[in-house]
Amino acid sequence: FLSVQLFWFFNPKVTIRYSYGTHKSIPSVSYNTKSLFGLPKTVKERIRVFSDKNDELALPILLKYDATRKIIGEVKNTENGTLIVYYGWGISQNGTAESFYEEAAMDFVLTDNIEERGDRNAETRSYYIYPAVEGLEQDKAIEECRISAEILQYMNDIELARAVADFPLLSSIMLGDFGITEREKMLSEASDAYKELKTHSNYTDSIKAVAIDADSEGNADIAGILLTLVE
Repeated sequence: FLSVQLFWFFNPKVTIRYSYGTHKSIPSVSYNTKSLFGLPKTVKERIRVFSDKNDELALPILLKYDATRKIIGEVKNTENGTLIVYYGWGISQNGTAESFYEEAAMDFVLTDNIEERGDRNAETRSYYIYPAVEGLEQDKAIEECRISAEILQYMNDIELARAVADFPLLSSIMLGDFGITEREKMLSEASDAYKELKTHSNYTDSIKAVAIDADSEGNADIAGILLTLVE
């Protein structure tokens, strides 16, 4: 009995999982031990250090950005220990879209039981909010609606397609007097989201999916424009 209890004591199951939301994933640590003696002091201290580091990274990010944000937290084991990384983008209080990357390293490996993110990243979505450009000349409006490369790299296909649908100049460009080929070229030059999305292998599926959503939301005109891009 004592041997079993000591084995469980020195081999507790420590697991790192992710809590997913519509625009964020936050890592957390849990443990399970069958030992009557609880957890070893070293393991307790490492869990405390991990939790403190995780909070120190996550809380300022969560407080800085409003609901328009994409926050990805990841935990990785390296040759030197455990690394917590937070990256993504958000709209700051002054209305500016900005990207961020923060990390904290620990000189120990807390556990090898780290949940695989896999395709769960696709569930973490946020939609880009463009600034108000009413009354601006087209060239100025396009410049105001630029999305930085630092933010584009964190946007998945659906986010990019939604950014195309929400692009303030979409209708004026795509309903112009030019041929579809010329209009599509103009959109690619004006919309950073569309230009980026076209480099993705399955971009047509994302545009179609967003077109369906737009139509169901009563935006039939936008849905029609999106479909012309993938016909």
